[in-house]
Amino acid sequence: MKDVLIILGSHPRGAETFDFNRTDCDIWVFNEALAIQPHIKKADAVFQMHAEAIWRNPHNRNDSNHAAWLKSGETPLIYMQDVYPDVPKSVRYPLQDICRTLLPDFSWYGMDKQGDKYFSSTFCYALALGIHQGYKTIEVHGAEMETDTEYKYQRDGVTFWLGIAIGRGVKVKAYTKIFDFPLYGYEGEATLHLSDFEKRVDELKPLIEEQRTRYKDITLYATQTLDEFLKTGKKYQETMDALKAQVTAGYEINKLAGAMQENEKYIAKAKAMTEHAGEFQFSRQEFEGALMGTANEHDKAINAATTSAGACNALFNKAIQAKNYVKRKRAVDEFLQVARQYLTASCYVGLYNGAASENSAYLAKLDKLIKAAGGSKSEAVLLNV
Repeated sequence: MKDVLIILGSHPRGAETFDFNRTDCDIWVFNEALAIQPHIKKADAVFQMHAEAIWRNPHNRNDSNHAAWLKSGETPLIYMQDVYPDVPKSVRYPLQDICRTLLPDFSWYGMDKQGDKYFSSTFCYALALGIHQGYKTIEVHGAEMETDTEYKYQRDGVTFWLGIAIGRGVKVKAYTKIFDFPLYGYEGEATLHLSDFEKRVDELKPLIEEQRTRYKDITLYATQTLDEFLKTGKKYQETMDALKAQVTAGYEINKLAGAMQENEKYIAKAKAMTEHAGEFQFSRQEFEGALMGTANEHDKAINAATTSAGACNALFNKAIQAKNYVKRKRAVDEFLQVARQYLTASCYVGLYNGAASENSAYLAKLDKLIKAAGGSKSEAVLLNV
């Protein structure tokens, strides 16, 4: 056993960061790496920690010859969940011993279960075993875990076990971008400017005025058609269409108002922050929080609008069936009470949708800035600066 352990993942960047001519280290790799990764030239141990049904599968998507290779005996040590007689070099992974030694005081509590182990990937098993066996230095190569597939859930485990290593005095060299993040609270380049919000306010003002004029015209027309229907009992479809148009116009103007409200809120916050700190910066969490904050109220408004809409249809049909003015007037009065509730609920739906759309747009703009900046310091915005 050497003093230095190399844990080599499958990312091609490992070919750039690790020199296979080195003789001062032991090399550990994973699964089918020796067969399918051209840059991996040799290994002292292989980890195959999957269930037996997986590694024995003759239709292995990465290497159809994998099971035969494991059984060949012409392999390095193979760390597995158990010792298998037909895998000559198989070694049972000492899970319980590792947890007893390295995690004696660790326990976690989730929503409906708890535990005392944390292994989110084969990489974690390798790191833990390297610590357990007493390597003085552990180097990590080819472990980028860049995509948000299963790697999204594996990164935390890798960083967890690297932390355990450092805490136990192991020298860690991580040749990976996993840790290439800005300092929380200190760094962050991708940000929005006060002018972004002020410009949006300037865009919204004429749209709101235009919609206000339209709403007044539609409301006047809806009132006129309803009066005519009340007197004559005729043109009921035209009346209903006019009333629906009024509701739609109310929704649209409040959608713009919701957008305006959010921008005015951010302008006020930015000015207050600048006054006290000389500058302002909104994290991604600012806009995500605003989105989540209105979700319940938005759902309530949707439910109220849907319920009122159904009641409106029933009451207006009742008015259509009325045979004289008195009965029609009574039915229309009932209809108008519910119609006002429907209009109010629809306006609130518009208000919340406008606010949500605005926050979603700013989230998208921040993400675009982050990508354009190459993900370096600007990723602070993603980390709740």
